Amino acid sequence: TNAENMMGRPRILTPEEHVAAASLYRSGLSILNVAIRIGKPRATVRNALLRLGVTMREKHRPCSDFETRSKAHRTLAINEAAFDEITPEAAYWIGFLMADGNIGPRGTNSYKITLDLKSSDADHVRKFRDFLGSSHSIQIDSRCAYFSFVSTPLAIRLMSFGITPRKFKTAKVVGLEHNRDFWRGVVDGDGTIRIAKVGHRLYPRLQLVGSQPLITQFLAFVRTICPQCEANVLSHKSIFMGVLMGRFAHAVISYLYSDASRYLPRKQQIAAE
Repeated sequence: TNAENMMGRPRILTPEEHVAAASLYRSGLSILNVAIRIGKPRATVRNALLRLGVTMREKHRPCSDFETRSKAHRTLAINEAAFDEITPEAAYWIGFLMADGNIGPRGTNSYKITLDLKSSDADHVRKFRDFLGSSHSIQIDSRCAYFSFVSTPLAIRLMSFGITPRKFKTAKVVGLEHNRDFWRGVVDGDGTIRIAKVGHRLYPRLQLVGSQPLITQFLAFVRTICPQCEANVLSHKSIFMGVLMGRFAHAVISYLYSDASRYLPRKQQIAAE
């Protein structure tokens, strides 16, 4: 059978295959049909779904104590449903991770999530840890505040929004294109807000650096706030950016930061000024 022919294929799912497997199974397909769709052995797909924390339909419940053993390996607390509901804070952290976070493989079908900021932003790292309900430690030295943990369910959930491994050149948000909390998180991570002097006059300036697809999406979001804005994606070698000045920068900064519930304090202070 097709399923038997797949037994010789690699038993490791790529990030895209993880996302696809969870989506297809939740849509109603059987594990066997999911395996056929993505070209992987049935057992590999089933075990990957279990690691993701996907609820098995009764007829697919495993006969072993796989889930019990898997959960027993986790000794530190973390809320793996933190991004299941897109609250303003959840959207913010998705945006911040899109800019400054990292997801990478850790062993077979497991993923590690990392947030690494400069040491002066350690409190912001703590807020992210608190949002996750995590008991993991934060490593702080004179240069950086480093927080990392292994959670395949959270990693796959974040990948479904476009936060994929090696995202620097390809990052593109999925599903939150017009969410102001998401974009405030992105700006807090990879944006610059300042007062620029042109001649004898002062102007607000907003600049965002990122992949070409993400900057294109950001400027499309800007035009929902300022339809007259004609800013284009700027490039220098492999770096892409979007730059807003004057009234357009003022309008977008105000929209992003007014009455916001979560923000990077130093960026919010400049936004208020």
